Amino acid sequence: MDRICTKCGNPIDEGDSFCDACGTKYEAPKAPSGEPEKAAKPEKQVKPEKQTKPEKQAKPDAQEKPEKQTKQQTNADKALVGFVAKHKKRLIAAAVAAVVLLAAVLIVRSMAANTPEGALREAVDCRLSGSVDGAAAIDFDANFSKTEAKADAVQRMKGNADLTKNRGDSVKLHITAESRLVDDEKTQNKALTNRVNELKESYSVSGDIRDIRNLSYELVEGDSVRSAGTAEAIKVGGKWYIRGVAQSALTF
Repeated sequence: MDRICTKCGNPIDEGDSFCDACGTKYEAPKAPSGEPEKAAKPEKQVKPEKQTKPEKQAKPDAQEKPEKQTKQQTNADKALVGFVAKHKKRLIAAAVAAVVLLAAVLIVRSMAANTPEGALREAVDCRLSGSVDGAAAIDFDANFSKTEAKADAVQRMKGNADLTKNRGDSVKLHITAESRLVDDEKTQNKALTNRVNELKESYSVSGDIRDIRNLSYELVEGDSVRSAGTAEAIKVGGKWYIRGVAQSALTF
């Protein structure tokens, strides 16, 4: 390759470092360093992302769906059925005990009222509490008097109800004595027959009079005896009725 001065174009001999004509230092031209660099490709422009649509807001549940309610009810029913199945024997025993207890209470009350003392106690308690119907149900006059007298007996109870109303809690009944018409058995039968005949003349008794007892009682309020009296307990059929409880004895 010829060596030529880059300034004046004069040939330069091998080994010389300067041009003989102009004195310019000779610099050998640089050899090409291979393939020219490729121009960098312009970066692809990133496409702007599409704007995402806003998510729809879930509508608030105003009420639970019927299906959900049905499932909850079904679960509750299953739990109840399971409880009953698990405790079946205990539940049956408890139910039987409750029925027996209720029956016992009713029997005791029935037996208590089905005695002369129980009948008198019920008659007085009803009057003291103002329960006209309760008193009339066990009053001999209200049940067996002639038609007009029966109505009068009930009307007297209604007229005096306000005088004795709500006194049942403060006034207590004490029965001091119970006796037959007479002490002697033979005389008792005769006395009972005579008294039954007297009652049947004055009253319309629908059943047989089987027994008659005389009862003495006191009405106590606090520590004081407020009133005392006597009453007649008359057994008609299988039930005791009370005759002779004066209203005046209850309106102290």
